[in-house]
Amino acid sequence: MIKLGSFRIDAAKLPNLDATPNAKSEKVLGLLRDKFEELAAPTHPLRAALQEIHTLEPIRIIEGKA
Repeated sequence: MIKLGSFRIDAAKLPNLDATPNAKSEKVLGLLRDKFEELAAPTHPLRAALQEIHTLEPIRIIEGKA
């Protein structure tokens, strides 16, 4: 069994969209796109964890692969 590193969602440092209520939608979309690109990078721990999540027994049961 592959051990997944612990990844805390607050470690992702998601942008606080409430702090920019008057921002134009293009700016907000840009912030979100940048964060997505960061989190989706092959070297990011979140992506690595998601790539291996299918190896966990509860996930395999839910997916009907156990």
